[in-house]
Amino acid sequence: MGLVARKLTIHLAAGLLGACPMVLFWSGLDAPVEPDGYFHLSIARDYALRPFDYSARIREGALAAWPADREPLFHLALAGLLKAGLDEVRAAMVLAAIAAALLGAVISWHTGSFLAAACGLFGSHTVLYRLHMCRPQGLAIVMVVLGTALLLRGRSRAAAGVNLVYTLSYSVPVLILGAAVLRSLATRDWRPLAWVLGASAAGLLLHPHFPANVCLLWYQGYHVVSNAVLGNPLGVRIPEELLPWSLDSFTTELWLPLALLGVALWRRSEPWWLLVILVAGLLATLRMRRVGEYWAPLVALTAGPTLRWIVPARPALARSAFVTLILLVTVAPNTYGALVQLRELPVAEYKAVGEWLAANAPGQSVFNADWDSYGQLRYYSPRSWWVHGQDPVFLAAHDPGRHRRVTEAIRGELGPDELRGLFGTRFVLARRGAPLLGRLEGPGARVRFSDRKLVVLELEGARASSAEAASPSPGPR
Repeated sequence: MGLVARKLTIHLAAGLLGACPMVLFWSGLDAPVEPDGYFHLSIARDYALRPFDYSARIREGALAAWPADREPLFHLALAGLLKAGLDEVRAAMVLAAIAAALLGAVISWHTGSFLAAACGLFGSHTVLYRLHMCRPQGLAIVMVVLGTALLLRGRSRAAAGVNLVYTLSYSVPVLILGAAVLRSLATRDWRPLAWVLGASAAGLLLHPHFPANVCLLWYQGYHVVSNAVLGNPLGVRIPEELLPWSLDSFTTELWLPLALLGVALWRRSEPWWLLVILVAGLLATLRMRRVGEYWAPLVALTAGPTLRWIVPARPALARSAFVTLILLVTVAPNTYGALVQLRELPVAEYKAVGEWLAANAPGQSVFNADWDSYGQLRYYSPRSWWVHGQDPVFLAAHDPGRHRRVTEAIRGELGPDELRGLFGTRFVLARRGAPLLGRLEGPGARVRFSDRKLVVLELEGARASSAEAASPSPGPR
């Protein structure tokens, strides 16, 4: 086998190594296990049926004032798979497998090491689990790693092209730009920064929903992150992925990326600007665990020299034994850990109530007491409108007064007339035992749907406001 063919075989094997766990994870599912997956699939389904017809279908906050698809290329890719005949779950599986395969192949291509690709893919069971999600960050991670690799190789125009796609595929396109800034500071060559910055500007300006996309970028790129980092001054419920990672669980789970980074720092095997990014990523991951899904693969991008220094070249038996040992302590346990994490999460909690609303209240406005129910509700009842959803920061930062009234309603501090008058809503959805239900049940409201976990109330007298509910978005569409 020639050298080129051998390298291609290694890169292909690294890609297959990434794709296989994604297929395994999705094989036992008939719906996503995380809330955002339903939202992305519902948007892709809309695009497959009505090309690029976008609506968040939210009545409150920034998402209602500035309707914009923040990840259009991701949704169009999903829609293409749906148009090709795949169902939603299989489309999500294929896109996750493609993203993980590309990640493994890119790390292998840059480092020349199959083992480095394995470390990037299986260095953490949480990162591996998050790669399976039907969310755009899987492909965003690939583009960040590829863009950084291209900058390391001095291919700034290619990195700019990747950044253009990144800007149109993900809602917070800053990481490649940050790498270009540090590289230009290190080399005093400003052309790579100019190319990458120009690609970011072009992506934002060419976005089909400009300038609304820039407004929402400000909320997600600044308000969401700063609220989590500063200790939640907005007083909203922070998703687990934005909470700090405890030091003991961090070191226990991410010991391999930590060891690889430690050796790279000790040996100074990479440019200082890249090591600065990795150390900053380490500190950011401790503060906000979601950063780890970028940090661990970027550490693997630097692992080629480290692994060539650690792994003995000869004899072949010793090398094989060492490689097998690393694979055994990463691939097997972290695949199992990710699978356990995935199987423990609830699936389609809001399917029955969403289908009931779709059949009995199409096009109506619904006050949903749990904001993270929004993704499933939009998926199972796509014609309904929701009082709030996706991220409470988008409401709290955009309109603090309105957020207080929503919070008062959820706490059960508003009666039926107040809630109907403030939000123009006919239906109220909440979990059993919620304070909201305790305040509303009785005269002025009646139960229309209930199961073991959820209740839907219809507010009496709300029929007069159905014309308002039919087109409830207060902002431009």
